[in-house]
Amino acid sequence: MENKITFSWNGYWQPTPALIRKVADSLMIGLQFAGGYIAIGTSSHLGIALMISGTCLKVISNFFTDNPPQ
Repeated sequence: MENKITFSWNGYWQPTPALIRKVADSLMIGLQFAGGYIAIGTSSHLGIALMISGTCLKVISNFFTDNPPQ
C-alpha cells in the first residue's frame, strides 16, 4: 500500500518525507542568505521578513508526514 503525504498537527512528531525536507531546507537556506544580504545592503525590513519567512517555512514543513495516522 502506498503512503500518502499528509499534513496534520500530529505529523510534527513523525518523520518528514525526504523530498519535502530537502526542498524546505534548500528554501530556508536560500531565504536566510538572501535576507541577510538584503538586510545588510539595502532594506533591513525586507531582509528580516525574508529570514522570518524562511524559518516559518521550515517549521511548517515539519507537519508533513507519510506515515499513516494511528
